[in-house]
Amino acid sequence: MFTSYEYVIVHKVVINTFSRFGRKTKTQVLHFRLPDNKQLFILKIPNKFDLSGIKKGDKLRVHLHVFRRGRSYMPQFTVNGIEVVKNNAKGEKNV
Repeated sequence: MFTSYEYVIVHKVVINTFSRFGRKTKTQVLHFRLPDNKQLFILKIPNKFDLSGIKKGDKLRVHLHVFRRGRSYMPQFTVNGIEVVKNNAKGEKNV
């Protein structure tokens, strides 16, 4: 079975910055849903992608790298890229 979605819809973006052991640390979490249902998914996003300009209702394309480790058959994935497909604000152009 193969499933492909052109975009996901942002529900919430959580960005936390805190100081730990004298060093500032930033974490980013993306809450999103698929276009055809209301179930929420939560995905930790690496700091190399800036989510500060993303708002609720924006449409994103998330590129995932799917792999497995060692002899395990359990698929794992990491985020390879994020593109803004369409912003929620009026007058914005598609990217």
